[in-house]
Amino acid sequence: MLWFREMGRSGGHVPCCLLICWWAGMSAAQEGLHFLESPSNLTSSLGKDVKLRCSVQAHGEPPEISWLRDGAALELADSNQVQVPEEEEAWLVISELSIPSVQLMDTGSYQCAVLVNGTEILSGEAYLELEGESCF
Repeated sequence: MLWFREMGRSGGHVPCCLLICWWAGMSAAQEGLHFLESPSNLTSSLGKDVKLRCSVQAHGEPPEISWLRDGAALELADSNQVQVPEEEEAWLVISELSIPSVQLMDTGSYQCAVLVNGTEILSGEAYLELEGESCF
């Protein structure tokens, strides 16, 4: 499901109704951008290293992918981004978020975000939880 959030607006994410999903999809399509891979749900053990990944295909300038945890930007996230040219003015952009020695405070929902014309386009959510814990 696509999630939509305007920049500068506080509060939680609201699932799109069909019409808004269509509009947001058209907006992203007009910019030639779509998510190929969203991060996947993950259950880990305390102290293990964790990696989450997402990828975007874009036309024009390659976008910068940022990461969110529980809807908040991860400003100092340990992430790597690779931009691979595919064809004329087309890019595959892959971002990988590394969480070394996962702790209880790292549990929650994770998403990738790309800013397009002042609107944040979000990937699907992935949940990171620890064995024996539940974040739902």
